[in-house]
Amino acid sequence: MVFPLLPYFKSLDSIKDFQVVGNYLIELTSLSQVDSIISLTKSSQISGKFNIDFKITEYEADDELIDNLISLYNNGISSIFFDIKLSQFVSDKLPNARIVYKLNSVDEVSQFKDLINDSSPLCLPASSPLGSLKTLVNSGSREIFSVFQDSTSLSKVEILSNVSSGIIPIVQSERLTFDYSDDDSSSSDLLSVSEILLASLKTDREDGLYTTIVTDNYNQTLGLVYSSKKSISEALKTKTGVYQSRRHGLWYKGATSGATQKLLGIDTDCDGDCIRFIVEQSGAGFCHLNTTSCFGNFEGLKSLENVLNDRLVNAPQGSYTKRLFDDEELLNAKIKEEAEELTEATTKDEIAWEAADLLYFALARCAKYERRKSCSRSS
Repeated sequence: MVFPLLPYFKSLDSIKDFQVVGNYLIELTSLSQVDSIISLTKSSQISGKFNIDFKITEYEADDELIDNLISLYNNGISSIFFDIKLSQFVSDKLPNARIVYKLNSVDEVSQFKDLINDSSPLCLPASSPLGSLKTLVNSGSREIFSVFQDSTSLSKVEILSNVSSGIIPIVQSERLTFDYSDDDSSSSDLLSVSEILLASLKTDREDGLYTTIVTDNYNQTLGLVYSSKKSISEALKTKTGVYQSRRHGLWYKGATSGATQKLLGIDTDCDGDCIRFIVEQSGAGFCHLNTTSCFGNFEGLKSLENVLNDRLVNAPQGSYTKRLFDDEELLNAKIKEEAEELTEATTKDEIAWEAADLLYFALARCAKYERRKSCSRSS
């Protein structure tokens, strides 16, 4: 599941501040913006789901337009929000599942039933009371976005009601804050991101805590902890791993051990009764036993990656991996050699061995240039 908020950006400058949300809606007012947006999606510094709000008022519905839109999709854009008029033109030329239909009212869903199916994501103006907007969610099988146009007078109650009903509010980024208040007396015009997340959660625990799974950015499980309203708010504010210890209260992971965490993102499960913290773990590992996770050390490709990253700074005498890091020509030659041997392998065992060799050398090159952007967070 995604974070229950879609921040709206008229410029690209502040997107990096919202990486823990991991979902962005970027206004497109000119095709001249396409190249800069693509540069952003390819950046190893920012990950997440990039979406486009097509707001170009004057355009030619021609092949050049389609080529630009396809280029956006091919370079990391998750979906594009189109008004219904343009949707009718592009729907048979673009991947339909990655089109979000911008409607003016719920009535248009049936009006354009030949274009819109039961799972098509929709974007509608926010309405109060929610009424039939809630029924469109279809038990969670369809994404519904609500647009809060008057960003200068945000109604916290309306936005939180949308979230608790499974509707994702679109709010201008400059009206959002990662600060929070411990009570409801705050008079700030800004809306706290933590309040939006909390509105989507539920718990049946007597202590009011939320079960929390902690993973790395490859979705490898590090451990199970608990979160409170306070710890979630503090984690979002500090962009670090902060949890709720059932014995000791607020727990800033690594404050004493040094095994701190950079918070990369937070999302929820399908029922909203379990949270997932996605973190970058430092130090010996997540577990108090100095293992990578509370289930022991990782195996497979993740274990290999950890070894390679360690060899970059702690290579023992005579390390072959260190030799590869220092000799670009040798490393490139080994990648080409193993790739060729893999294409020539004919038996199951030969293919397995050659593929393993190629993965080792390929990951060594990745480690050397630190290309470790999370595929799961950018897809």
